[in-house]
Amino acid sequence: MEPVSETSPSVGLLIVHGIGEQKAGETRDKLVHGLSRAYGDRLRVAESDPVDLELDGKTVRLYEVYWADLLSGDRVRDSFRWGVVQALGWFPWLNWKHGLLKPPLHSRALILAWSVVLVPATLSLYLLYLGARFFAQLGQEALGSGEKPVVSVEPGAGRWARLRATSNAYAAQAREGRTPVEDLLDGFAGDVTNYMASLCGAVDAGTDLDGAAGAILQRFYRAAADACDDGCETIQILSHSLGTVVAYHGLTGRLLEQAEGDPGARRYDLMGRLTRLYTIGSPLEKIRFFWPSTIAETPVGTLTARGDTMVLAAGGEPVEGRFRWDNFYHRFDRVSGRLKRFDHWGAVVNHALKGGGGLVRSHVIYEQSPEFLDAISEGLFGAPAGYRPSRAARLRDGLVSSLENLGLPIGMMVPLLFGIVLGVAVALVPGYLLSLPVRWLGFDSWVGVVQGVPAVLMGISILYAATLGGLHKADALHARWTRRDGSAGA
Repeated sequence: MEPVSETSPSVGLLIVHGIGEQKAGETRDKLVHGLSRAYGDRLRVAESDPVDLELDGKTVRLYEVYWADLLSGDRVRDSFRWGVVQALGWFPWLNWKHGLLKPPLHSRALILAWSVVLVPATLSLYLLYLGARFFAQLGQEALGSGEKPVVSVEPGAGRWARLRATSNAYAAQAREGRTPVEDLLDGFAGDVTNYMASLCGAVDAGTDLDGAAGAILQRFYRAAADACDDGCETIQILSHSLGTVVAYHGLTGRLLEQAEGDPGARRYDLMGRLTRLYTIGSPLEKIRFFWPSTIAETPVGTLTARGDTMVLAAGGEPVEGRFRWDNFYHRFDRVSGRLKRFDHWGAVVNHALKGGGGLVRSHVIYEQSPEFLDAISEGLFGAPAGYRPSRAARLRDGLVSSLENLGLPIGMMVPLLFGIVLGVAVALVPGYLLSLPVRWLGFDSWVGVVQGVPAVLMGISILYAATLGGLHKADALHARWTRRDGSAGA
């Protein structure tokens, strides 16, 4: 790295990372690596905190909005719940029912179509989870890394009592024991539900997640204030995945108190300085579909400091003709997509990317995309970088992407099929056990009836519980997440 430059930054770039167990500086370093690949030795990376990038006399200062520590570790352990996933399948329909999704942005036919898909899909996801969990437990047993169940037996208990206690302990361990699958769900998928629950006020007061969304958004505002304090002429924002939702909520003043700061406090006109917003791998359309009441369209105004907390003083607007929103999505990235309903600050420029990963990598390597690097380098330094990967690199990427697109469905199919087998076994075992006395008594003609009727009833019960049976619980959770008094968790 080069020595720190004393040149005042022309641009302050706020970088908001996405889901997962991110390390501080990880997303920033990926961007720096991509730009360095594009510019080579022309780009100077100054050794500073925040990091400065210098190119042809122009300085860009990078401010990372790091929030992963607020949704990680013991804070989120066991926070991911399948009951929430099941309820979310009903949220679009409940949003429509309660007037939160309206034409022309969303048609009733669209809501119905997605509800027909989403509600049973949650059962498929649960079966996939059961299969993945089973294989994870097998791996733990093979590696000797799993926790051994504690068997409690009364002193003097007989052999059958010990056997029954051991069986119950291992059964409980199989049902409730923690595996890497739970760690993955808590640390990644749980980020979405935990952030949104905290944002909507749908977590219990005093818990680790209470106020987490507010703390995340305050870090966003603090980074913007730092850019203003450092004299950045303009501010740009680069956000990824769930970070695009954080950035959007920040730009619309979500959870900000409508109040003046202390007399003489510093004021920050964020929207007045904002010129570019880059969203990569953004789920904003999906967030609007499931939590529409969290998507305001009026941008934040003047931020005022009240001690270490930022409050909102007045409404604002992006400077007309100066602000541009570039959204990048990959055809294989199932999280992202076109932003069709976010043109209230001007038309969003959507970029459909090709290459750069398949079903596995496409969500996390946007910083290697020539289209993305051209757009952000033009915004930061005034001209596209013009980076193009070599033919060999393109061929290698295409081969790896093809393997991803082939391997991931197969890899998911195996635990899904095993989960289906487990589900079918749960439906069949009670009927089989009931049929045993009939078999022993020799009433062979009744075996099929005795075994089949409970299996059918059990199957119907499972399907009902996974679909219509969950509607009441979904409605109660939806009421808590949307605050149907109109506040929507504000």
